[in-house]
Amino acid sequence: GVPLQGRVVRIDAVAAFVRRHSRVEAMRGLQAALPRVVFHWTQEKNFEGIAREGLRVPDGAGVGVAHGSTFGVGIYTSPDFRYGKELFAYGAT
Repeated sequence: GVPLQGRVVRIDAVAAFVRRHSRVEAMRGLQAALPRVVFHWTQEKNFEGIAREGLRVPDGAGVGVAHGSTFGVGIYTSPDFRYGKELFAYGAT
């Protein structure tokens, strides 16, 4: 599903992204600043919260570690859809 019908819900996040993109482009050039698509596997019930608040690092209070922390506590993503689908997609659709 598409959370919140694909609407932009955090204009502040969009503005912060544009500012950071502009800084990276000025420092390293357009090629380095181009966004990359990465995948993060989660259950569909988490989609709206991620759309509203963004991905959040597990803190032990509001956000827990879902599938371990092999490389430390953090947000795990991959540019390869198959990687996470095979290893982390417990219940994701």
